[in-house]
Amino acid sequence: MKNLYWYLKEKSERMGNSSFKGKAIFIIAGLAATAWFLIRVIPKPSRATYPCMQAAAPTMSAFVIYMLSLMGGIKAWNAVKKNWKTRKYWVSAVAFAILICCSGIFIFNKPDVSFARMLQLNNAPLFCYPPNEYAGEAQ
Repeated sequence: MKNLYWYLKEKSERMGNSSFKGKAIFIIAGLAATAWFLIRVIPKPSRATYPCMQAAAPTMSAFVIYMLSLMGGIKAWNAVKKNWKTRKYWVSAVAFAILICCSGIFIFNKPDVSFARMLQLNNAPLFCYPPNEYAGEAQ
């Protein structure tokens, strides 16, 4: 899983921010992270503390924010057009304010920046056994 992450990260960095392939990789990774999180956490909520869930959470949240702001902006734009044509200017102004907020979130959301914390170990944990050593007694 870690190799896949580094592969996708390297590919997305090489393609640039405006590349279609980079956006497609972000959408695929976001869908996968969201599905993984929901499939694992809904049956047993205590699984949200697992390291794999904590690794998927930043990608999932960036994807959800990205999609909500995109869909919210599209809906707000349609509401502005519809209400402007029917001369409901106050409703159109509120929809335009929502459009501005969604556009700001969409533009300033940086899905390439992950706030997942990297754990740095100074030395090996005490509970680790050296390679090729038995972990207990055979019974």
